[in-house]
Amino acid sequence: MGDSLTSQTIRGIGWISVASILAKLMALAAQLVYARLLSPDEYGLFALASSITAVLSVLQQGGVSQILISRPKAVSRLLGPGLTASICLGTLAAALLLASTPVLVRVFGEPRLPYVLPFFAVSIVFASICSPATACIQSKMNYQRLSMIEVVNSLVKAGLGICLVVSGFGVYSLLLPVPVVAGFYAIQSWRACGEKFRISFSPRLIRAIVVAGAPTALAQLIFMTTWHGDYVIVRLFTDSTSLGIYFLAFSLSIQIFSLTSNNITRVLFAGLSQLSKEPVRQTAAFFRAARELALIAFPASFLQIVIAYPAVEIGFNENYQGIAPIIQILSFGLAFRCVGSPAGALLQAQRRFNRLLLISVVYAVLFLSAVAVCASQFGILGAAFGATAYFMFLGPVNVLFCVSSPRKCLPDVIAVFIGPAICGVIALVGALYLQFVVMAGTNAFLRGGVSGCVFLFLYAVLIRLLFPESANVLANRVQPLLRRVVRVGR
Repeated sequence: MGDSLTSQTIRGIGWISVASILAKLMALAAQLVYARLLSPDEYGLFALASSITAVLSVLQQGGVSQILISRPKAVSRLLGPGLTASICLGTLAAALLLASTPVLVRVFGEPRLPYVLPFFAVSIVFASICSPATACIQSKMNYQRLSMIEVVNSLVKAGLGICLVVSGFGVYSLLLPVPVVAGFYAIQSWRACGEKFRISFSPRLIRAIVVAGAPTALAQLIFMTTWHGDYVIVRLFTDSTSLGIYFLAFSLSIQIFSLTSNNITRVLFAGLSQLSKEPVRQTAAFFRAARELALIAFPASFLQIVIAYPAVEIGFNENYQGIAPIIQILSFGLAFRCVGSPAGALLQAQRRFNRLLLISVVYAVLFLSAVAVCASQFGILGAAFGATAYFMFLGPVNVLFCVSSPRKCLPDVIAVFIGPAICGVIALVGALYLQFVVMAGTNAFLRGGVSGCVFLFLYAVLIRLLFPESANVLANRVQPLLRRVVRVGR
């Protein structure tokens, strides 16, 4: 990358990271309140409805955002037709969701769905209005504005949800914020994107955007089916209570993934799109980002394993006490997925959408098969093991499949994963031995705090001793981010 683009990308990651940390802290506070006042059955109902909606919402997106982001110089000209296409697709998706409700009630044996799905249908329409604006902001790499919007939305969602659950609204404390925040997000995004809100009826451009975005939309459909399909499978083999426990465990386990991989993917897609005519530099920039991501993602995900039992003991009621091992199992696998997932940004930046579609199909079959086989035999614990096995496979394989020369890049892929994984596992074993053997029976706060600190210390020492070059890279990246966080805090 050129110096200016590199600095823009790093600043973008910094702003997105700060915003995500604040957003995740707010969401975590809300989830802890929910876990004390809502039953797993209510969580299960919300999980089922949100999973069904997530799959249909891909039709609303239609690949429009990706087309706009991948063409930064034409985004102003394409924004109007893109908005028109997005609204039409979103309205269609919402109508399909409502029309399919009777069928879904029979398939899942869940009579409460007709009272739940309309909230998500409204949110799909608002999201269709919002997505072209956020794509415009991303194409301009204005991540400071986007970060502020996301922080405010997270605050509104968490605050509204907590007020509702404390007031006794039950599962509706999860449902009501969904359309409210979606509408609020749409208003803020259009105010921040710097473009006029306009609906353009240009059949030629609308058709071109929809056709160009179709492979991406289909890949996203398969991706969302994969991402939410395990919830549907768990519900088919168990009940709403078990699904609620699994859903909450996954929601907590995925925090590091959302904080790091998801945000870096967004920034990388926009940054790498600027280098679409320089494939060698583009690939080199991706591997540089992947190595730095691995150094953070592995210890962060493994830290969740260390503190899972003490945290559940402190923050959850007795209905959720079986959630800790599921969090640990999923967190281990998500460390690998966290590092491998941004490779999709490289494919999209190179506009290799057909390759992305093919890979998504293969991954969907593997993931859903692994979860279905394990869940049918061992319930939610089996589903967690099946998902983790898939994530560990997906991480390095996804990087290999997404680069243009897999055999040539194999040493680079191994270098991305090997150091952080080895150091993380050794540090994890030491911290868990301390927690469950040496400190068994002590206060949960003390047990979690000490074992967590010991894990981070062991990881830092091992990285420094075994992989000094990686340790220097990590120090050079973390220090500026910490200084930026301090400046924002002031």
